[in-house]
Amino acid sequence: MEMREKVLSAAVRVFAEVGSRGATTRRIAAAAGVNEVTLFRHFGSKEALMREALRWAAQRVLVSKLPEEPVDPR
Repeated sequence: MEMREKVLSAAVRVFAEVGSRGATTRRIAAAAGVNEVTLFRHFGSKEALMREALRWAAQRVLVSKLPEEPVDPR
């Protein structure tokens, strides 16, 4: 898993567990196994990380719901 995905996955878990107030950058970094500098280098702010984590999680849900085979439109 690449660094960005590792951080996004950890952020989604932490936001789900403790909400946005409890999800400190320190807590997210610890869950991802990186330091806070890495978070800020990749995302710039906690708010930007939260937006990207939500977008990333939504994309994963959408992709998992797509059928493996095309559906006959008739």
